[in-house]
Amino acid sequence: PDDAEAAPPLNALAEYVTAFYGVPTRVLPAVALEKIPGLTTRMHGGFRQLLIGDIYNFMKELLKSRDLARKTLAVVAVTMEDLYPGDDWNFVYGQAYALEAVGVFSFARFHPSFSPPSTPASASAVMLQRSCKVLTHEIGHLAGLRHCIHRRCLLNGVNHELEMQMQPLQLCPLCLKKLSGSFKWHLMTRSQQLLAFYTAHKGFEEAAQKEQSMQAYLATRQQKG
Repeated sequence: PDDAEAAPPLNALAEYVTAFYGVPTRVLPAVALEKIPGLTTRMHGGFRQLLIGDIYNFMKELLKSRDLARKTLAVVAVTMEDLYPGDDWNFVYGQAYALEAVGVFSFARFHPSFSPPSTPASASAVMLQRSCKVLTHEIGHLAGLRHCIHRRCLLNGVNHELEMQMQPLQLCPLCLKKLSGSFKWHLMTRSQQLLAFYTAHKGFEEAAQKEQSMQAYLATRQQKG
């Protein structure tokens, strides 16, 4: 649903991915679940869950469109339905299939009614911040990065709710360097675009402060250079 209290606004997510990765991001028309052939569902823990492999297969078929494939680095499906990868799993937040450039992710468990934040915040702010975090994390996997084990980083692995809340929105210097080379980022321009997003949306105050510090560092380095 396009309701900021129930789901993150897709246009805002696309705006953030564009700022973060420096590539144009487009929201495709929504697909009703009944349009996905052979979609398997189950009830688990009081929630309906969708089998992620069935959605993945549908997304692979989308990329067989020559026009879409020619213009696309990756395709990501997002849903407010809970996901599971197999009968022996309770749930999964999502999966990234790097070789096929396809990702499937659920934001259902990021809603404050499901997992309350550690600090008071509006439901819409919490949803958007958490969704931006998981989306850019998983796209990082589509870009070829594994979980980061070196410093606090957006690409750190997350095993439970507290770890997700502690995970920063920023990349560590090592992962930043890896992706900067791949996407040919101009770091000051990228930081300015991220700061503009953070200041325009509630719930990103800490991230805005970090980008301001990044810009001060980059400006000092330019002066020395």
